[in-house]
Amino acid sequence: MSNDKTFEDLDISTETLKATASTDPVIRAKAITEFFTAVQLPVRQAIFDGDNTAGIFNTVTLPPGVSPEIPVDIIAPGTEGDYRAFTNPGKGYIPGAMTTGDKFTLQTISDANAVEWDLEHARTARWDIISRYMEALTAGFVKKQNDNCWHTILAAMADRGLVIYDAGAPVGQFSKKLFSQARCAFARNAGGNTTSLKRGRMTDVYLSCEGIEEILNWNLQDIPDTVRAQMYSLSGNDNTTLQILKVTLHEMMELGVGQEYQDYYLNTLGGDLVPVIGSTHTAADVELAVALDLATRDSFVMLETQPLQLFQDGAEGSSLHRSQKGGAYGWRRYGVGVLDTRRLAALSY
Repeated sequence: MSNDKTFEDLDISTETLKATASTDPVIRAKAITEFFTAVQLPVRQAIFDGDNTAGIFNTVTLPPGVSPEIPVDIIAPGTEGDYRAFTNPGKGYIPGAMTTGDKFTLQTISDANAVEWDLEHARTARWDIISRYMEALTAGFVKKQNDNCWHTILAAMADRGLVIYDAGAPVGQFSKKLFSQARCAFARNAGGNTTSLKRGRMTDVYLSCEGIEEILNWNLQDIPDTVRAQMYSLSGNDNTTLQILKVTLHEMMELGVGQEYQDYYLNTLGGDLVPVIGSTHTAADVELAVALDLATRDSFVMLETQPLQLFQDGAEGSSLHRSQKGGAYGWRRYGVGVLDTRRLAALSY
């Protein structure tokens, strides 16, 4: 089976599906083996490729018994300028900067999910109906991973407390000045200078579909007509991303007024859309965007201590089978973390 197969591409007959509910234990066992062999690959693919965090987090799978520890950079943020050479008169002790590294253990969590179906349903159903159960199983893992990752990003963003905004822009408008201020803020706060090897920069912005449309409506006073034409040549195959000055802007349905990730940032974490001190806004902003620095991929990590495992449920003699049901379940264990908060910032508009 090739790695790009989907549920619709699986070569599994209706008779094999119906056989998973057979009264003959030998026939049922063989059919269940064929069934799970067919669905295992697309379910695993959906976990790692079907989410909205695949391009953000570096995933490392740890072997059993290995502690999920991460070494911390010996150079603390903001102290890069302390490492420099000294004028030496030719004699005497040479001053040196002495430091030691540290490490921390990343807390892991276990995700589990299960689906059940009626055996009579399996006997009479077509393959595409039962595949919906497996898609539901997959969607549960994907949704939980998305929430875990984005809640971690939003918490780190709220903890940093840096909110970038355009005081002169109308409320709800993602302006060109906001975009420019965000690029400058990332460059200024990342440490180093313009020739540093790991120089920080804003590479990605995640914002609502309304924010994307605001950018597409920038007029000729904001950008030349040639740039406007290029912006409409969207880089994403599904028309959900833009490329502006090597910064990728991603559309996220979970961001926007009244949407779950923006509400989590404001209501659960107590984050602000507009800073209270020094703000010249006459009205509060209404939308949140998330800006990230993914140039070096050194901050957003996911340590997986137990890869996804799927199991058939409802074997003969089980409580599920006595209820005339079949099913599937699975679990995985992993932890996510943000190591350097300089790699993210909140945008308010």
